[in-house]
Amino acid sequence: MMKNTLLISLITVLLFACKNKTVKNNNAHTDTTHSLTDTIVEHFVGDTLTYEVKNYDKKIEGCANEKTNCASFIASFPVLNVMVHGKVADSINNFIRAKLYYPLIGDEQPNGLNDLLRPYFDAYKETLQTNQNEGEDSIAAWSFKRNITVHTNTFKVFTLVHSEKSYAGGAHPNSFSNYYHFNPKDGKRFYLNDFFKLGFEKELTAIAEKKFRKQLNISPKASLEDVGFWFKTKKFSLNENFW
Repeated sequence: MMKNTLLISLITVLLFACKNKTVKNNNAHTDTTHSLTDTIVEHFVGDTLTYEVKNYDKKIEGCANEKTNCASFIASFPVLNVMVHGKVADSINNFIRAKLYYPLIGDEQPNGLNDLLRPYFDAYKETLQTNQNEGEDSIAAWSFKRNITVHTNTFKVFTLVHSEKSYAGGAHPNSFSNYYHFNPKDGKRFYLNDFFKLGFEKELTAIAEKKFRKQLNISPKASLEDVGFWFKTKKFSLNENFW
């Protein structure tokens, strides 16, 4: 069953979504500094790891509205219970922290969320000032959403989804969703080769390409490059972003 699910979902990974049942903190708010609030996540029978969800929301000082002359950052991420799960929680929390603190601009590793936002807000201020010097009173608001959510939480696999959506004045927003799987017994990552026998790549790739072409109505003989897809080897290939 797992193999069938993986095969089908390799090419439709962005179609899957999961909502956690949560009890939201009514005291959550947004201001010109920041708010870091907790969301209580219920623990269901069959779940293996307990966690809390942290929410972070910050807007640049002087932001009047979210449509013009504003830059904002919103994040949501789980924190596993170290007291209950020990090294497993430590391992996965460290992974989450690395994704959460990945630089928004440049490559300098930040020391906390406020440090993460400093170059982002500075870049926005410079852009706004440049446009104002050229006679523009306002520019479109910048926004950045970084969410890490628990997708699957069972005794066999613990899966996180890291999703981002950002806009910084370009023609359109940028977005992606990456799936990461962990062994809930030791906190180590699962990869494709943990689910299939050695030598699976050729056969799995052929199956996935067939489904990929069928789903997008691309004929078996058509060049994928000609219809707008690019692969490093100019041939269909798989990556580690799967569910």
